[in-house]
Amino acid sequence: MLLFLLFICGEPTRPMTEMHGDCSDYSWDMTREFQLVRQARETTEPFSGTFLTARKQEVTLVPMPQVSYAAPPPERKKSFQGHYGGSWPLIIEADGVYRICLDSKIWLDLVDTETGTPLSSNLFEMQTGCEEIFKVVTYTLEKGKKYSLQLAFAKNPHATVLITPHRSP
Repeated sequence: MLLFLLFICGEPTRPMTEMHGDCSDYSWDMTREFQLVRQARETTEPFSGTFLTARKQEVTLVPMPQVSYAAPPPERKKSFQGHYGGSWPLIIEADGVYRICLDSKIWLDLVDTETGTPLSSNLFEMQTGCEEIFKVVTYTLEKGKKYSLQLAFAKNPHATVLITPHRSP
């Protein structure tokens, strides 16, 4: 299982056994992300259909068989039936490493839409007891390149996504 996670999620920042805590257990400085998530409770904007950085965005997912993915998510011993997902464009304002934060256990792929190839992530961390930010995955992204942010295997038809520039853990 750990090798599978390393292959698809990049290098974990700590052992998996240390990723089952609450929001205070992240090893990364998540101050900005938690501020944005908490601030946005009062000022959530409607999702525009394109992901932007430094904004909490709530999306509605649809049954996975209805989603047109740029690169299909892996089957992973789970059926698409009974799960939710979605696929949206991502705009990056500057070259750099970015954190993609999700509020629940959802499969995440970032796809180069010109080649249809999923990107390899750099790092990931999760805290399964944190209801605000369940996991964070980092990617190196280029301004002007076209990406598709793909979510899959969600148990619920709603997800919260937050994208911020990465700071060293």
